[in-house]
Amino acid sequence: MTTTQLETPPKKPFIVAAGILVVLMIIGFFYFTRDVKETRPPAVVAKKPMTLLLIGMDINVGEPKPEETPALTRTDTLILAILDPVAKKASLVSIPRDSLVNIPGHGLGRINEASVLGGIPLTRRMVTRLTGCRIDHYMQVGFESFQQLVDLVGGIEVNVDKKMRYADEYGVYKIKLDPGPQVLDGVKALQYVRFRHEPLGDIGRVERQRKLLLALYTKLKQPLNIVKIPSMLGIARKYMRTDLKTGQMLELIQFARKLNPETDIRSYTLPGSFYEAYWKPDRAKVRELMAELKPQRPVRAAPVLSQQ
Repeated sequence: MTTTQLETPPKKPFIVAAGILVVLMIIGFFYFTRDVKETRPPAVVAKKPMTLLLIGMDINVGEPKPEETPALTRTDTLILAILDPVAKKASLVSIPRDSLVNIPGHGLGRINEASVLGGIPLTRRMVTRLTGCRIDHYMQVGFESFQQLVDLVGGIEVNVDKKMRYADEYGVYKIKLDPGPQVLDGVKALQYVRFRHEPLGDIGRVERQRKLLLALYTKLKQPLNIVKIPSMLGIARKYMRTDLKTGQMLELIQFARKLNPETDIRSYTLPGSFYEAYWKPDRAKVRELMAELKPQRPVRAAPVLSQQ
């Protein structure tokens, strides 16, 4: 077997990653304030660090499944958010869907397969083993919610960086985008963030997701879209799942509102290199990165286990 090496992306801020965290928090805010007349959260303050696993699903989330059938489809986006209210910092670590992990009872495979084999619990467990950070909470949304949000705000202006073409073997799902500045509707925006058939594969796709989600967040903040809050609420009710309680969500909203995207939010891709059809994490560099991102007040930690 051969290994193709790729330098780990530099540890510099990718401001566009803020969009992923904040858009999900916006959805969560609408979800948790559905019975409240005022949309402004009370003056609550987050005091303790938190690790939050942000999960993008490939299909609609819908209603929670019974505990006896916890399996879902594959996860498409995994981001570990380390939130530190003491230092007023947020660190986002994107975990490529093709990351090679040793899934208990199943052997080596992609981390996005964990949700199929054991639902959210196994996905959380694998992220913990991979990064050394226990997951305090999770927030999960489906691609359908993203698509509907884009349409709700009238599309998103994006400069598509390259020609994108893809069709599955059944001809059911297709991606067809041409390069250049354009306004993407929900269907085209979803194609843009899902395209991965290029030399960088999932690594390039993650960067495009960050870019477009920040654009969506910016559009959502426009005064014209305030009147669309009830529709956003409907989307949140239908497609979001989380184990955060109302008070915790409100704390996170207040925390996020105080962050300066240019100085307070850092974004990284899990260190590693291409290995055949996988992204093989570099365990030493992962430990180094997680030690750097550790909050001022300690988050419960677990040792990074061998993937072999």
